[in-house]
Amino acid sequence: MTALQADGEGRLTQYHVPQDLTAEQKFDHWRHWYGSAVETPMRLERQGGQPGPSFSPTAATFGVPDVSLIEVRNEPVAGFWSGNPSSHDVRLVYFRHAPSVTLCAPEALPVQTGYVGFLDVARNGGFEAPAGLHAFQVNINRSRLDLDERSYSRLLRQQDLSDHPLVKGFVVPSLVNWKQPGLGSEAAGVADILKSVVAALVSSLLQVPADGSLLEPGRRLAIRQYVKANFRNRDLDPDGIATHFKISRRTLFHHFENEAMSLSSYVRMLRTVMALQLLTDPAARKMPLTDIANASGFSSLQSMRRALKETTGLTIRDARQHESLARTSIAKLRESLSL
Repeated sequence: MTALQADGEGRLTQYHVPQDLTAEQKFDHWRHWYGSAVETPMRLERQGGQPGPSFSPTAATFGVPDVSLIEVRNEPVAGFWSGNPSSHDVRLVYFRHAPSVTLCAPEALPVQTGYVGFLDVARNGGFEAPAGLHAFQVNINRSRLDLDERSYSRLLRQQDLSDHPLVKGFVVPSLVNWKQPGLGSEAAGVADILKSVVAALVSSLLQVPADGSLLEPGRRLAIRQYVKANFRNRDLDPDGIATHFKISRRTLFHHFENEAMSLSSYVRMLRTVMALQLLTDPAARKMPLTDIANASGFSSLQSMRRALKETTGLTIRDARQHESLARTSIAKLRESLSL
């Protein structure tokens, strides 16, 4: 088990079961760690007999004040918890892999891979996963979302949310990609995004307005995801992005005015990475330079030349003749873009 201190009073902990133990000892070690790693103590029990020699569950937890997240890959197991009425957290769970899982919270509810829903730990509950599972759970103090008891009860009555547009395009990508490069030094930013995505979902489900400042980190994330998916389109520009998100151009730029990288720079760097990848790809050796510029999203060959030079200091000839330099530039740009 390793623990990495993060800025903003955050903490990232990664768990791997020790490999120098017997199968029985591995399970006991996992049960002890897992039972104390979450606010509501969990009791794990074996399913399917004795754990095999390859028994190797893993987990990663992240937390700052009022926000925490756990990602767990469990071997065949059952888990049970005692109700915790004093808990003030909203708990959203996403089962990325759940071949045969039943939630008991407290009524039995079979869930499938992709299930997303709110978890009630105020009452006794548990789960059975005879084929294992891979799940994410984000916990946020209700006060951060301005939720009273009545609103919280309405959330708990929601059914499987996996088909909700915000869940598919916003919540799930945020959870799956939470361990982004630089997490240890950007804890507060990651926590803000988690609060933002849950706040947006809660606002949509309850049909009540949310605090605009709370939603802003999530909006930036959604804009970046949209740009990453569409930067190869030469017609992608601030006006088009603003139209897609139904906001003004001024509001669009406002979302990024305090960021280390402007939106225009973000788009340009994505296109530069693509251009460098094509320039160093043997399969694209005979590809005309204008086609490479077009495929990378640049409006012209001259725009690509200028972006390469200003962003990396390389010319097109440099990139093609000195592949190691180009690949070093690609790695640096990808790190800056958190790709």
